[in-house]
Amino acid sequence: MATSKGWQFPVRARIALMYAALAVLLFGALGRTFALSVVDYDEYNSLRLRNSRNNTTILHERGRIFDRNGSVLAQTVFSGTSLYINARMVRDDERLSYATNLAAILGTDARALYERLYTRRNNAGLPLAWYLTSEQIIALRELMEQGKAPGLEFRQRVERIYPHGGDAAQVLGFVNRDDEGGAGIERIYDDYLKGKDGHQSVQVDAMRRAIPNGEEEYTPPEDGADVHLTLDATIQGFAEEALRHLVEDWAPEWCVAVILESNTGRILALANYPTFEPERFFEAKQDMLKIRAITDPFEPGSVFKPLILCGGIENDLFTPDTLIPYKPTVSVLGRVVTDGAHPIMAKDHASSGLVTATMGITKSSNTCANFVAQSIFAGKRLGGHEYGPANVVPYEGAGRLDVMLRSFGFGQYTGFDLGGTSGGESRGTLPDLAEWTKSTKPNYAIRNVVPSIAQGYQVQVTALQMLCCFNAIATGGVRMKPFVVDKVSARDGRVLFEQLPQVAGHSGISPETAAQMREMLENVVDDGTGQKAHIEGYRLAGKTGTATISTNGGYGENANTCSFVGFAPANDPRISA
Repeated sequence: MATSKGWQFPVRARIALMYAALAVLLFGALGRTFALSVVDYDEYNSLRLRNSRNNTTILHERGRIFDRNGSVLAQTVFSGTSLYINARMVRDDERLSYATNLAAILGTDARALYERLYTRRNNAGLPLAWYLTSEQIIALRELMEQGKAPGLEFRQRVERIYPHGGDAAQVLGFVNRDDEGGAGIERIYDDYLKGKDGHQSVQVDAMRRAIPNGEEEYTPPEDGADVHLTLDATIQGFAEEALRHLVEDWAPEWCVAVILESNTGRILALANYPTFEPERFFEAKQDMLKIRAITDPFEPGSVFKPLILCGGIENDLFTPDTLIPYKPTVSVLGRVVTDGAHPIMAKDHASSGLVTATMGITKSSNTCANFVAQSIFAGKRLGGHEYGPANVVPYEGAGRLDVMLRSFGFGQYTGFDLGGTSGGESRGTLPDLAEWTKSTKPNYAIRNVVPSIAQGYQVQVTALQMLCCFNAIATGGVRMKPFVVDKVSARDGRVLFEQLPQVAGHSGISPETAAQMREMLENVVDDGTGQKAHIEGYRLAGKTGTATISTNGGYGENANTCSFVGFAPANDPRISA
């Protein structure tokens, strides 16, 4: 009896220990189950999906860019093989070893690749390699089959090509490696151009083979919309070629050519130098990306003179045949205004010491331009080259020059659709109105401001701004808003956005004044400073300009801005440039 009772305690203890062990195992299992199903659910569910499904990205096509005639200026093509990764599928504790393995195959820096995987860890479609060799593809496939490369994906290489090379590069812009527009149309209209990749997910077995009648998900790709420009690829090509010849002959620091449809404001060509190849955008310097026709203002020089005379005609002070007292050199309160080495010859005088207003424009006379501007400022046609308060003051015409120039659009944005805040368009500069009218400074206005404005100085314009202002002569006084995007259309033909010609304002000159000026400008090309633009049998009108560039607060002798602006045909303008 004693022996039997002695064994009762150990047996019970063992049973208790057994139950305790079972309880620990049970609660451990429950805890592990809770951890797997709740705490670590996302990780293990991702692993399950990764192993049971084959996910494929179906690439979209970025929208195309066309010229006005349907010629392709930019498009996306698929060629070769690129490597992408769903960076979300790379575990934090595996990221460094992952980057090391990949870098060894791709021939890249492991640390740099690790940092890219870390900083872009939420990117589901991160590009890793643009060009893969067949050897790299084989090595990567082996890594994927070993389960050491989660999230890796081969895609057809996507390339953005520009069939016309560098033509209109600044207008078109470029697309970076992340398929994002980096400049020009590609950037400004990126929301329209970019599409959306499609996806296909197929259920697979342990050998990564598709399961018949298994679950399958399919989302079709959405191609980007197409942008249709007003540019004409043929005309653009001529403009680019002209700039190349100019650069070869004169080696300018920069130059531009802009051609627009006179009555609509549609830009037919816009070329810039220096330029770049959009497909090799990574080689371009920052200043090569600028549309200099809108970003870089300059003093225009003599191309300003016809606009000054338009103001004189509109204010009934002059006609094309009005006789102006002519001197090759005059003094304006001690300041010398001169025609220098290019005076109006005696044979071109209407009579001794007199030339017509037309001849003053034809030969681009500085002294004639000053006479016209001083007369507008005075509000009366002056009797001779006597400039001072006694002759020009009181200011019957106070503010007329300012109002006239601002009516032409100087000192204002053109409204160009690629200008905007991010496009960097400059509005140029004009002297403040106070400098024209301040009674305590009449000598300053008469001596400094008026002669400078008359010759195209103390005012800054952009090439597009100057063209749009000059184009008002071609249109009978109306200023048209320049634009380069005609419309945006979806792949099914629906028009998503469209622009029509818009009037930007009125120049303040009448159709009659504009018609008279067109005839005078035709004479400039036929018998004046613009004869190099003359084409036999074709009526052209235009004006040349040369302005000395201001450096270090003064004007040197070896740096100049040269320009030409005009339109054709002279009697019924269709094209302005």
